[in-house]
Amino acid sequence: MISSKLSPRQLFDSQTTSFVNLLKTITPNSFQLPLELIQGTSDSNQLMSGLQTNYIPYSTWGNDSKIHIIKIAQEYGDTGAECYCDSTTLCIGKSNIFDLETLSTEVIIPNCVFVTNVWLNVLSSGAHSSPYYYLDIRYVGPSQFQALAIFCTLSMRTVDVARDQFYSTDFVSPKILPYGQFNSEVNTLLNLFKQTTPNTFTQTLDIITATTIGNQLLTSPSINWNTSLQDIGDSYYQLIPTLADYSDCSCSESSNCVQELGFYDDLDRQGIPTLEATITNFFTGCFPVAALLQSTLECFYNQTCFNTFIDYCVTNATSMNYSSLPSRFNIDTVIGDIVKELMIEQWNNETNYTDYYQQCTPSYCTYSIVKRKDILYIFTTLIALTGGLVTALKLLPPLVILLIRKINNRTKNNAVIDKNTEKRMMLSGRLRLIFDEIKEKLATLNTFESSSHDIEDVQYQRITTRWYIILFFGSAVILLFCTGLSTTMTTITVKSPSLPLYTNLQQSNISGLLCPCSRITVKYVTFLLFQPSYHPICKSDFITQQWFDTISSNDQITLNQFRIIASFCQLIEKTVNDSLTLLYVTDLLSPEAISYDTFTANVESIINSFESSTPNSFFRTLSLIRAITQSNQLMSVYETNYKFQPYSPDNDNLFYTSPVVYGTCNCALSSSCIETSNTSKYFYTGCYPLEALFQSTLECLYDSSCVPSTFTSLNSSSLSSRYAKNTTVENIINNFMIEQWNSSFNYSAYYEQCSPEYCTYSIIQQNDAVYIITVTIGIIGGLAKALKLFLPVVVWAVRKIKYFAMDSRVVPFTIHS
Repeated sequence: MISSKLSPRQLFDSQTTSFVNLLKTITPNSFQLPLELIQGTSDSNQLMSGLQTNYIPYSTWGNDSKIHIIKIAQEYGDTGAECYCDSTTLCIGKSNIFDLETLSTEVIIPNCVFVTNVWLNVLSSGAHSSPYYYLDIRYVGPSQFQALAIFCTLSMRTVDVARDQFYSTDFVSPKILPYGQFNSEVNTLLNLFKQTTPNTFTQTLDIITATTIGNQLLTSPSINWNTSLQDIGDSYYQLIPTLADYSDCSCSESSNCVQELGFYDDLDRQGIPTLEATITNFFTGCFPVAALLQSTLECFYNQTCFNTFIDYCVTNATSMNYSSLPSRFNIDTVIGDIVKELMIEQWNNETNYTDYYQQCTPSYCTYSIVKRKDILYIFTTLIALTGGLVTALKLLPPLVILLIRKINNRTKNNAVIDKNTEKRMMLSGRLRLIFDEIKEKLATLNTFESSSHDIEDVQYQRITTRWYIILFFGSAVILLFCTGLSTTMTTITVKSPSLPLYTNLQQSNISGLLCPCSRITVKYVTFLLFQPSYHPICKSDFITQQWFDTISSNDQITLNQFRIIASFCQLIEKTVNDSLTLLYVTDLLSPEAISYDTFTANVESIINSFESSTPNSFFRTLSLIRAITQSNQLMSVYETNYKFQPYSPDNDNLFYTSPVVYGTCNCALSSSCIETSNTSKYFYTGCYPLEALFQSTLECLYDSSCVPSTFTSLNSSSLSSRYAKNTTVENIINNFMIEQWNSSFNYSAYYEQCSPEYCTYSIIQQNDAVYIITVTIGIIGGLAKALKLFLPVVVWAVRKIKYFAMDSRVVPFTIHS
């Protein structure tokens, strides 16, 4: 029994009592109900899709408002906005987007009296003509404050040169970076610049200090050496220089020996001068600069302490006011620490995204935003689907019902036919009969029926119906065929992909895989590690104080050469550590996750570059210092390159020097002159201890018979080396004394830092059945409406043309006489 709930939905008027007549009216509605449910489901899907988000592409052109494009880059840059630059502006000068300024400590401000010639003249007046004591600040102070003034000048010049070099390089930007990424990259560049500039300066200073101390160059004033005269007969004396001592510390043992300076009374040659005032934590020592770097400026901030200068020097200078000068340095900060920071209080830098954009001048921008489908889209889609379903409901159910009725009628007619005849009827005959009946009904089908019963009008209505059916179903078939063959690029989004999943996606060779990192930059320290091992000599006993104590006091040159090796071990290790520190804080720019192969290639390039560039800058500086030392003919305390000539008071009061000759090699012409030492079995002797050491080998230290039994030779199995025994010290140092860099990297650690929040990729696939049916229904709705509207008009026009042609035809006739 049919439920009464269906009766309100009946669309066809009839009064029925029989099953067949009831089927005429109920069945179309029974078909219509599930189809309307399908339509409702489809419409609901469209409504739900309207609530979903989609990536909508937009574009804007370079002639649009610059402020508008900048706003786009700032608002949508992190969601995929890409603003491409003109090809002529791919490289932007850093000076156009960076403004680097420095605020330096008071001591380098030009009006600071303590680094001016006025102050140097106050201290040096009479310094060389009057016999000041060597611990008197008036004796060594001029040299130290001159060095301080030089440091001030060099620090400013270093910053200026580094800044010019920084500005001379380009900021490569093939497209406008998103606002956040721009700031990140800029900060990375600035931080790297601020760290490398002081370190480069400090490295150079350390190399100069190591070579100066290693060669034990004479200083003037003579604070690292004392003199004595030895009578050699015939009224001649030999001037003999010896290394000085400070506070029970010998300059032959350490270059860091210091003693506090002060003001002493006039030098009494018959005794030691009396200390009258001290300069708090301001020292002299083996070398003026080495002592200065261990001193502080606290006395120059204290008026009470500074009054001693007023008492002993003719000056109207006043102490520096620390309270009025906010500083990151304390009063008691040693000058060495201030110099290592290039005396910079703070870096003042500015960057401007607008300036960056104006230099880039993009020709156009493309960007995507996450946006819900709008109401207009949903509304038009619903109308299209509704029209298509309504049309299908009007066409299909009547035809199906007609077929059912005919089958039912045929069944009733068959009931009265003779059973023998029914047995003789073939199946093909039945089908032919049904086909003929359907054909007859189609021939008389009229979907454009009007109130007119004119035979000709009805005929044209049936013709219009036939064209309607042909065009409608033909278009539907073609549409189904084309939609079924076409493909769709679908974007798949994977939330928080794990490393194994990301690796699988990479290996799948899918199109357009993009996994934006949650962090644009990843510091090298998180995935890169160096564990360099150094030459065995740097880990041996031969650079310890215990070994130094075994060397005879008569062999100061050999002792100093071992100290040189120790200083280079420390200096090179410090240089490597400083370089690694800078490398580790450097950021790897990674807007999106990269594959293992790409990551490996990039990191290996970084490693190779680091391993080659780090020693190169060191060797260039060392070579320059060695050349300058030789060119200036600076004399060593050991008199290895120049000797004092015998002195006779009867001739004059001057001391003369003459170059030392080794074999046929003259130290005035070459610093590479060497010969076997008469006092040492370890190294050569030559013009300079450093140059002789560089041409020596460590062979003796590999031979247990050459080394005291209390020490372990370098041929111990625990101290294997990639260097041959006869490798020169210079070659070892040229290889940075490195045995192995022992570098490693961790891709998993990189990916963990990158931590993509999602991955998107595109796949091309055939349209599914639901999509094909939905699209087809949506389009045929509009097609049906169009055919309903225009076909009658076309047929009417054809009909009128036909009538016009018939009326215009000339029919000949004969007139009979």
